[in-house]
Amino acid sequence: MAGNHSKEPPKDTMKKDVMKKDMMKISKRERREIAQALSLLTQVGLNMAICVVLGVWIGKLLDGWLGTSPIFLIVFAFMGVGAAFMNLYKLVMKRWMK
Repeated sequence: MAGNHSKEPPKDTMKKDVMKKDMMKISKRERREIAQALSLLTQVGLNMAICVVLGVWIGKLLDGWLGTSPIFLIVFAFMGVGAAFMNLYKLVMKRWMK
């Protein structure tokens, strides 16, 4: 069996080296902006998911206690979506005013 005995590093290693060099070119200010954008994206996603899941959970809990079908589930699901968008609006306006 003939093996590949070239002295070049594997392509994956070369890609990582290029990425490291590119990351070195990014200034601290740009890194901070990227981190802030990622934190905002995470905050928006978690906020929306938690509001909707909490609304569905409360609605399902009330439906179970009161013996109603999906009435409270639907109502609280819509309230959760509304709360999520209201919080999103507040967050965007707070960031926009900076």
